[in-house]
Amino acid sequence: MKKMKKTGKTLLSLLACAAAAVALAGCSLFPRASSPVFPYDVAVENGYTGTEGSWLAAQEEETHEHALYEEAKASGSFEGTFLEFLAELAKIGYAPADPAYGAQLALRSAVKVETSAGQGAGVIYAVQQAEGEGYPDLLILTNHHVVYGTRGLSGQILCYLYGGETESRALLATCVGASSRYDIAVLRVDGDTSIAFGGNNLHKNGEVILESGACAVTIGDSDAVCAGEAAFAVGNPDGQGLSVTEGVVSVTSEYVYIADDAGDPVSMLEMRTDATVNHGNSGGGFFNARGELIGIVNARSEKEGVEAFGYAIPVNRVVAVAENLIARAAEGKTGVAVANLGCTFETADSRSVYDEDTGKCYLSESVVAGNVNVFSAAYRSGLRTGDTVLSVTLRSSSGTVKRAVTRLHILEDMLLAARAGDTLVLETSRDGGTEITFTLSDSNFTVEQ
Repeated sequence: MKKMKKTGKTLLSLLACAAAAVALAGCSLFPRASSPVFPYDVAVENGYTGTEGSWLAAQEEETHEHALYEEAKASGSFEGTFLEFLAELAKIGYAPADPAYGAQLALRSAVKVETSAGQGAGVIYAVQQAEGEGYPDLLILTNHHVVYGTRGLSGQILCYLYGGETESRALLATCVGASSRYDIAVLRVDGDTSIAFGGNNLHKNGEVILESGACAVTIGDSDAVCAGEAAFAVGNPDGQGLSVTEGVVSVTSEYVYIADDAGDPVSMLEMRTDATVNHGNSGGGFFNARGELIGIVNARSEKEGVEAFGYAIPVNRVVAVAENLIARAAEGKTGVAVANLGCTFETADSRSVYDEDTGKCYLSESVVAGNVNVFSAAYRSGLRTGDTVLSVTLRSSSGTVKRAVTRLHILEDMLLAARAGDTLVLETSRDGGTEITFTLSDSNFTVEQ
């Protein structure tokens, strides 16, 4: 077992498991399906004629460079692969991913965080201005362990924007909601709140915000990240102020065990990097070369002889948890409500797929239902142990989102995004394709703190 620590100054120890583990309780690592089914296999049965790599690439969000590539192919002005297209762009001086440019964008959303629990960092998630308010408010993402110590929530949370790390530009924040289970916290900086130190430097939060170049971060897609991709961390190492360290994405996603507030190991989805991560980097952003947020830094390995093992929570998981916390707080509730269908889900098999066009290696998993309780909503709706889940569709008041379940964590993120009153549809491979529909009520959710 690797010994690890979260990256704030007063943090709990954490234990990391090198093998992928399932975050839902009670899941087995052993295959339940004797003939694993991958979503791509079913796509072929339904008429898809491309390679598995091209199919997986189509599940990603479109980048600006890829959109240009598709336009060039459609117009007939370019023939060749996406990698060849990027090479041609480079010849004319176009830089699809300039790390310096990306870092400048990232710094505009970076926040230094000081609490009684220690030093950390954060990222501006949203800039809001309610009707009738004179100044804008900020929503900031950070780690639970940055704002919570052994005595609970810090009595004072101070935030500082990049370039304004002095008392005269301190921002007083409050905690909207936080989850120890997922190590995510959402802070609010009320623009109309006044702050002073010892009677001096009296100012409003909003005055500092308006005088800065601060803006909300651009959210990336952590499921589109590939191993070896250039990335950098922005944080507050050793409390010395906001700074940037560069590296690559070492592992796109893995499950590691991290000790919660009670010292019990909790499985967390993490992205690994060799970018330097020190105490105080916790809560800071992990960015791709375009300056898009792809994770929130929260841990590093401190095992003797192990170097360059930094960890960040993938941004798709971060956003799902943050939006859950915000929605719960609006109802006067705490914790994270996760859709519980009365079964577990697990990986039955996995494989690597290379796409010649994009030059990326993808990981593809066969995800199955395990331990379906005969008295559960899942069983009543028709789900059975061993069923392979091909896709998940979430229908809510804000629209419909459908995702191919090519990795276990994609399904988990959708269960985090679901709310009471939503409809969840699982497409399975049994009997030539079966749709299992759930109309979610309050009884279908488990609250995790």
